[in-house]
Amino acid sequence: ATENISAVKSINFENVIIEKEPAILTGNKTFDDWYSRNGGLVRRSVTYFTGESGGGKTTLMVNLMKWLGSCGVKSSLYSREMYKDDVRDQTSNLKMESGYAFIADVKTHPTLDDYMSELDILNPTVVIVDSLQLISQEDYPNVSEEQSTVAVLKRLIEWTRERDAVLIVIGHVNKNGTYSGVATLKHLVDGFIQLCIDKKTGARQIHWIKNRKGEVGRKLNFT
Repeated sequence: ATENISAVKSINFENVIIEKEPAILTGNKTFDDWYSRNGGLVRRSVTYFTGESGGGKTTLMVNLMKWLGSCGVKSSLYSREMYKDDVRDQTSNLKMESGYAFIADVKTHPTLDDYMSELDILNPTVVIVDSLQLISQEDYPNVSEEQSTVAVLKRLIEWTRERDAVLIVIGHVNKNGTYSGVATLKHLVDGFIQLCIDKKTGARQIHWIKNRKGEVGRKLNFT
């Protein structure tokens, strides 16, 4: 049979045009340059963020919300690990003056369903969820950890992609320092950030374990 060349829809590899993905600047150039090759948070991207308990993951995320608010970017934190007043007290040194940062907890939104309904109304550009494992355990107690965490993450990803938003999901780590969760999670996300603490100096550092939008292994110190 004669090959129908006109039916071929594939493009020669060398002719593929690389389009710059839209990114959201936080106003912190050091962070933006570290986060992606385009600078800033890439729209429709999903990042999994883990680290030692008490290492400052929540504080860093509230800092991020402050930076975004200064740029007029709306963000929302769903805190199932801590009550909203505890988060506010823990980060009281950060002055939120923009009116663009929102927080919800288990008191205001007892289930993920409640929070997802509000997301449709609030429509934030950046969504931060803390934590994936706790929501999965509490909202889906009768299924396996793999089924529940994947179900929660896929639901959040679907909303993020539909709204051209950015999603950062905080996850647990095991006692040995490895991240808690099935390998499937790593495949579902675009990026995987880990927070480490130097036991001797107390210095904290975040680095990319996986990053489809930038360089892997890049490290960033923060206080």
